[in-house]
Amino acid sequence: MSQIGPNEVFKTQGQPTITYVKRENGKYEKQLSDAIDSKGIICVLTGPSKTGKTTLYTEVVRSKTLEPLIIRCHNNLTSHDVWKIALEKVNFERIRESSATKETTKRLEGKLGGKIGWSWLAGLVGEVTTGISSNDGEGKIREKILANPQPTHLIPILQNMPYLLIVEDFHYLNQDVQKTVFQQWKAFIDSEVSVVVVGTTHHASDLAYANKDLIGRYTQVNLGNWELEDLKKIPIKGFSYLKRALPQSVMSLIARESVGLPIIAQCVSLQIILNEPQEKKELVYTKQSGLDALHDVAVNRFGAFSSIHDRLIRGPRSII
Repeated sequence: MSQIGPNEVFKTQGQPTITYVKRENGKYEKQLSDAIDSKGIICVLTGPSKTGKTTLYTEVVRSKTLEPLIIRCHNNLTSHDVWKIALEKVNFERIRESSATKETTKRLEGKLGGKIGWSWLAGLVGEVTTGISSNDGEGKIREKILANPQPTHLIPILQNMPYLLIVEDFHYLNQDVQKTVFQQWKAFIDSEVSVVVVGTTHHASDLAYANKDLIGRYTQVNLGNWELEDLKKIPIKGFSYLKRALPQSVMSLIARESVGLPIIAQCVSLQIILNEPQEKKELVYTKQSGLDALHDVAVNRFGAFSSIHDRLIRGPRSII
């Protein structure tokens, strides 16, 4: 495999690979993985903004060879919208053709006695009220199911296919929709289907106590700000991969000034490389290299360095 460039090593958008760090020796990956494996559990993944919640669940989902069905909530969604968003992302053909799941799908189709798809789903949930007939093609059946989406449509998919339902910013839904979705989640739990719900820490208790039927059926993985030693691993991994000798003192500077947030460590590490002179005979990094990169990131990406911590730690505002 050819070596990738600095922008892909120090990811300031998307999922890091080379510089992915398992915090506290993989504590959070294990907690989330165990929750998913427990079946019938709602896993509440919480933490301040920019602490790596999406990065964490993306890594765990990838390691389990699962496909995420992601619902990003806002206050205009209805309960029907919630399930429709997830169902629209189901792609039976892609799952069937995936080399990672091909054998599993083949065994499942043999067990069920037919090809997995929208007609399979309609037959499984007994779609007699939607006007679906045996003459309808896959596209027509999909269209009819999406016209009246229900959580019962998702449950067989999540039970049998390599999909995991992930709900982001659940607290943005209005209270009536939250109540309805809570009631419908009981069916997921009873069917031993796990769900990951992602949000900020101060809304975790809302989910935990909003429905008595969920008591004892949820677990929380709470990410705080990063420890210095874990933040330091980002430049260590990246500069080592790029075969650049960054002094320990500069790596420590990056960790200290990143205010517990990996995105800043990624940005500053990348900026150090971007600040390298075009013509160089011998590359030498100094403390000033780190300070210059910090200044550039603060001014160009985050506005004013003095407000980085307050703005990012505060997290997203609730929508009223």
